[in-house]
Amino acid sequence: MKVDVVQGAGLAGLVRSTSVDSAALSPEEARTLRDRVEEAGLLGPPGPGPGAAAPDEVQLSITVEDEGAKHTARFSGSQLPEAVRSLLRWIESTPGHQERIEPATG
Repeated sequence: MKVDVVQGAGLAGLVRSTSVDSAALSPEEARTLRDRVEEAGLLGPPGPGPGAAAPDEVQLSITVEDEGAKHTARFSGSQLPEAVRSLLRWIESTPGHQERIEPATG
């Protein structure tokens, strides 16, 4: 399982990408990743997209690749469910995650 999180704010013009791949984690961490992704409801069909956001509000796109399937969900920072917030905190604190910051394209 691989999880890619892309966060961007309109006025800042920067995109922060964070990813974690279960292949780079210990078996226990890989199980925790799967459990947290399932708790966040990111393996099913996509829910409604984010509502209207302020120009400087953070927008998030989370893509989960698992067993050959891709699931993508989009959120605005103010409408982020607690289970998704918890997943993001866990990913960012897990050794083996990768981060990069780059200018927004498009």
